[in-house]
Amino acid sequence: IESLRAAGLDDFAISDALHGAAFFNWANRLMLSLGEPQQQTAAAAA
Repeated sequence: IESLRAAGLDDFAISDALHGAAFFNWANRLMLSLGEPQQQTAAAAA
C-alpha cells in the first residue's frame, strides 16, 4: 500500500482498485462454478 501511495494514489483510489479486483475475482469464480452452458437438443425439447 505504501508503494501505491508513493505512486500518488489516495485512499479512495486504492480502495477502488481493491474493490474492482475483488469484484472480478468473484465474477470469475461464479462463471467457473456455473460451468459450460448445455445445448438443448431437439429430442430433449420435445
